[in-house]
Parts: sequence; structure tokens; C-alpha cells
Amino acid sequence: MVDREIRSSDKRGRIPRFLVEAGFEHPWLTVWAWLFVGTVSVIGVGQLAVETSTDSVLDRSDPAWMFYQRSLDRFGGDEIITILLSFDDPYDQNGFFAIQELTKKLEFVPGVRRVDSLSTVPLIREDSAGDLALDGVFASTESWSSVDSSRMRALIKSDSIAPGILISTDGRHLAINVVLEKNPGNVYDQVLRSIDQILEGQAAAISGVPIFRTETDRWTRRELLKFVPLTVLAIGLLMLALFRGSALALLPVVSSGLGSVLVLAAMGFTSTPLTISTVILPSILIALGCAYSMHMLTAYQFSSTTEEWHAKLLLVSTPIALSGLTTALGFLAIGFVGIESIRNIATFGAFGVLAVLTVTLTGIPAAFRLVPMRPIDNRVRRKISGSIAPRLVGLCIRRRRQVLLAWVVFAGATISGIIFLRNETDVILWFPKDHEIRADYDYIRENLSGISPMNIVISAPLGQRVSSPEVVDALAKFVSYLESLPSVGRAVSVSNLLSQIRSVIGGGSDAGLPESEREIEQLLLLLESSDYMSDLITADRSAANVVLRVNRNGSGALLGVAADAEAWWQRNGVSGYEAKATGIMYEFARSQNEITTGQTQGLFFVFISVGFIVFLTFRWAGLALATLAANVIPIAMGFGAMGFLGIPIDAGTVVVGCIAFGIGVDDTIHTATEFSSRIAAGIPNRDAILSAYENVLPAVFFTTAVTMTGFTVLGFSDFALIRNLGLVTSAVMALCLLADVLLFPSLLSLTEVAPGGGEG
Repeated sequence: MVDREIRSSDKRGRIPRFLVEAGFEHPWLTVWAWLFVGTVSVIGVGQLAVETSTDSVLDRSDPAWMFYQRSLDRFGGDEIITILLSFDDPYDQNGFFAIQELTKKLEFVPGVRRVDSLSTVPLIREDSAGDLALDGVFASTESWSSVDSSRMRALIKSDSIAPGILISTDGRHLAINVVLEKNPGNVYDQVLRSIDQILEGQAAAISGVPIFRTETDRWTRRELLKFVPLTVLAIGLLMLALFRGSALALLPVVSSGLGSVLVLAAMGFTSTPLTISTVILPSILIALGCAYSMHMLTAYQFSSTTEEWHAKLLLVSTPIALSGLTTALGFLAIGFVGIESIRNIATFGAFGVLAVLTVTLTGIPAAFRLVPMRPIDNRVRRKISGSIAPRLVGLCIRRRRQVLLAWVVFAGATISGIIFLRNETDVILWFPKDHEIRADYDYIRENLSGISPMNIVISAPLGQRVSSPEVVDALAKFVSYLESLPSVGRAVSVSNLLSQIRSVIGGGSDAGLPESEREIEQLLLLLESSDYMSDLITADRSAANVVLRVNRNGSGALLGVAADAEAWWQRNGVSGYEAKATGIMYEFARSQNEITTGQTQGLFFVFISVGFIVFLTFRWAGLALATLAANVIPIAMGFGAMGFLGIPIDAGTVVVGCIAFGIGVDDTIHTATEFSSRIAAGIPNRDAILSAYENVLPAVFFTTAVTMTGFTVLGFSDFALIRNLGLVTSAVMALCLLADVLLFPSLLSLTEVAPGGGEG
């Protein structure tokens, strides 16, 4: 073992050594200080608001969000709750009365803007007297009874709106679409409770964006209350097992728990709510704190006296602090995303890491001074240090070419899966397959023409109108194109209604579209008696809206439809008129794309930053490159494995790269520190590698076990958003461990020349 005096001459790490000395020399002051801070933090935690709504991941800083808000002002709210009822024959009195009565009741629910059904949406036709009728076919007993059943079927089937939106293609399911007021988030619960009461006793499927958002909120809250305590319990049990029931096991849990409380308090004091994004922070910080503590406890187990442990503690404090710094950088890299809740992960995650680090470096030395404990003879530690380390590392050094070739093949094959990696957030897939929310969604999507709403707004140039024949004709062609797309179930524009009303008035289906703006305005005047028209064209004719029902809920599909629509209009639409996609589902999809783009930039930032820090620390380019390679490669392999397994990059897994890199580099830095100090002491390369690993490998195994345990606990969640984050991060941690014990020693063995300037 390298004599501690050799390494204690290292002038780096003054701050972490100062923190350790403060806890070691002034234990009572340290304990009382943290008790005071913890007590004050309770006040902040009490002020913490929990707002786990999916709204938190929306990008409100982009001009597209402002355009969406303007479209809500123009056309009204676009969030829809779809209710699907099944009948043996919906055209008999049972179907008629059910739709009519439910529609009337739903219209009186606070927060509901409009209810679309065969009772309210205009079915353009001639009545029994030969006059133009624009009411719903189920609007009244008179209108329903005046049309025989076979003619009613034909009318509905040929209608421009009803098929696929208000009635299924097989004619056995009738739909009611409850359209909410704009920005209805504050009345979701009330609206849904009222709908449940109205539907009580009815065999109905119900789905829509408001339900997805409400249920995601509820599940996230539930998982928070469940998995934070489970993470603490699992890590505590593992620590007890590793330290054979010693009270040593309690210290990391207590210190990391206090650090987590500090983060929650900071969020409370700054009025920053706990959101669907930041809800994962407590579990992550607890796992991190235990990992940092493990190196200190392992150093204690290797010491026979308090003085020896004190000296080792000072030495290990620098790599612990450096690991904390790199992890904080990993969190800060998440801040490249322009969405506030994602930036909060970066800000409070980095703060949390530094808080946990400070508590660990001061609190654990203080605790040991106040309650001295006898070191535990850990058989696992002795086995790793005395047997596994020399054999495994020795093999990697002797067979480094074969080991490196195997890594090239293994890593190359795994990383190739990145070409299959999808950037896709589909909130419905977060729920279990047998969950009612998912079952209702699939049932409605199978029987109707999609359930995800999206809008394409056509805006006229200043002084122009969208009611000109040229624009109306372009809209008709646009609708035909959109409905030809695989992901689009239905598309409706004002051209649909104009074509239908003209065919009824003109007496034939081939009457075509109006040929003059005057005729268009006359027909629009007739149609404006229906509230439905306000969704399709503005009163001043400055904009028209094409309403889409997309039959896929994923962000990739929605963005693809939006891109195709805007590109088609640019090529084939009327010159000067702009087509722009918008809608709540489009905003969720766009935000997901922003998150992914930001994380890609963040990963490059953290790679470069950590590499620069490691280089400045060791003044050794070869060591810095080896350290980066041992962490970048397993993370790239993790993303490749996601591609092969079909796990997409979504709102949960998108943060894996930055977090995993920050955590995974921890063990590599400890190993690099030990190796560098031995090289600086003049020890040959091979002996320096073996000696370093004999000293750090037990802690490397233990810290990886702790962090993997923390994330694996999340993998037991039924909610895929949290489960995928836990399992993918845990798998990447395992790959990082393999790289630390197999790849890194082989790379170090290539570094034959000691860095200039000794230790730097």
C-alpha cells in the first residue's frame, strides 16, 4: 500500500479536507449545526407544493406556445373527453334517448364549452317538408321521428363530420365529445367527477387528454409516496447486509436523507413545486449520498486506529468531492432544456448533490467522533480486495489486447442499437396494459377515427380572408391529403360543411364547392347558427382551422403529421397564407422534442466539462481520456440497448444520460486518483493499477450496488415513466461497473509514461 504521507502531500482538495476536518475536530458543533439546518428545513418542506400535472413539461417559453394560446382565443378550447356508448341498434329509441339525455346533462357541467353528439352537431339535410335542416339528427323527438331508420343511416354515413367522430364505422357505437373551456386544468377533477356521476350505470368507455393528464398526476403522486420510503428501506437493508448489522449502515441513510430534505426545503422556500419531473430527486439523492458515504465507511473498515482512519478520510475526501462535482455537472447539463420544470431538475439536482456531499463530508466524521464504533471484519470486502481485485485486474492487464478487442466488439454491437432508438413520448403507454385508462383508449381508438386532437391553423395575410374560393378549394384538397396520412383518422375543415350544404341545396353530391366569396359568405351565414362552426373559422375570416383526429398518441407521430401538413401547404396551399400546427397534444409532442434536443446538447456539455475537470485535476491527458472512455462507452451502450429493446427516449428516460454519467464517473475518479498518486510516487504502471484496485474495488462494488438498488426499486413501479427511468439507469450503472473493472484497467495499462510534473 502506498504510504499515506506520499498522498497527503497533494495540495488539491483543500475545501473537502476542510469540511472533513470541521466535522472531525468539532463534532458537537457540526451535529448541532445540522440539527438547526434540518429544523429550519422542516418549515420549507411544509411550504412545498406538489403539482405533478403533465402541464409542467410544456414549453411555455417558445413562440409556438403563444400561437397556441392565440388559437384558443380564436377557436376555443381544444381538450376533448370522448365518451363511447355501444348499442345493438343505436338508431332505435334506446340509442336516441341515451344520446339526447346525456348530451343535455353534460352541457350543464361547469368547465364544459360544448358537447358534440348526434343531438347537437348539425346534420345538413332536407327535412320532410323539403326545407334545409341544420340541427342534430337526434336533436328532438320530432326531427328523429320524421326520418325513417334506413334514411337516417344513409344521412349519417354520408355526413361530413359524423362518421368516425360521432359514430363508429360499424354503426354500433355512438360517441359524445365533451369539449372543455380553454386552459381547463383547474377544473379537471370537477368535470371528470361530474361526468362519472352522469354516466353511472351506463356501459361506456371514456378517454381523452384531460383523463391522461389527471391520471398521470394521480399516479405520480402515488409513486412518490410509495417509492421514496421504499428506496430508503431497500438501501438501508443493503447497507445493514454489507456491514453485518452494524450501526454504520444508518449513517449514509441519515446523511443522504438530510440532504434530500434540504432540497425539498429549498424548493418550498422558493415556491418551486414538486412536479412530474422533479419527483425523482429524493430517490436519486438518497442513492448518491449512500454511494459517497460508502467510500468513507470502507476507508474506516481498512483502518485499525482513529488516527489512521482520519488520515485516510482526508485522502478520500478529494475524489468524493470531485465525484460530487461531476454529478452536479451532470444535473446542470439537464438545464439546456428551455422548459422550467426540466431546468428545476438541473438547478435543484445540482444543489441537492452539493448538499448531500457537504452533509456527508462533515456529518459522518462528526458521528464517528461522538459514537466510536469498532470496524467490522467484512468478509466480502476482504474477498474483493484480496482475491477478486488482483485476479481480475491482473487478467485485464495481461490480456489487455483481447479485453480491448472484446470491448470494441461488444460495445460496437450494442451501440449500433442507437439507430433503432425512438424519440417518442406516449403517455398512454405509461399505464399498465390491463389498466382501465389504457383499455378505454384502445377501445375508442379502434371504433372511432382516432382520439388525439390536433389543429392546423391557416392564417390569412393582412387584409385578406380565408373565405375566398381559392382558399376554400385549397382547404378541401388539404383535408383529402391529411386523411390519406396513416396517422390521421379524420380531418374536418369549413370546406367539408360548405361542400355538403351546397350539395343539399343544389340537389346533388357533385355540386362541388361555392364558386364565389359572396356565395361562401351566404352559406357560412346559414351555418353560423351552430356552435361547431366557431371551431373551424373566425368571425372576421382571418383564420381557418383544420381539426384533426390523429389515431396515434405518440409524440413522434404527432410531430410527423404536423411536419407533413405544414410542408404540403407550403407546396400546394395559397401563396401568402400560412399553415401552422398547434393544439395541446402538439404542444406536448413539441416539448418532448425540446427535451431530447436539450439533453443531447447537455450530454456533450457534461462530457467536455468532466473531461476538462479530470485533466485539470490530474494534469494527464491520457488518464483524462481513459476516464471519459470508461464512462461514455457504457452510457452509449445503454442507449443502444434501449433501441434494441424498443424503449423510447421519453420524458422519463431522456435524463438518463446526464444523470448516469454524473453518477458513473464517481467510481472511475476514485480509481484514477489512487492510480495517479501511485504513479506520482514512482510505482510502476502495472503495480500502481493493481494496488489502486485492491484499495478501491470493494468501495466500487458497494457504491454501485447501492446506486443500482436505489434505481432498481423504481423499476418495480407500475407506472412506465418511473419504471423505465429506474431500470434503464440501473442497467447503465451495471455497464459502468463492468467498464470500471474490465475496460478501465486495460486502458490504464496503456498509459506507460507518467504525467509530467508529478502529481500536477
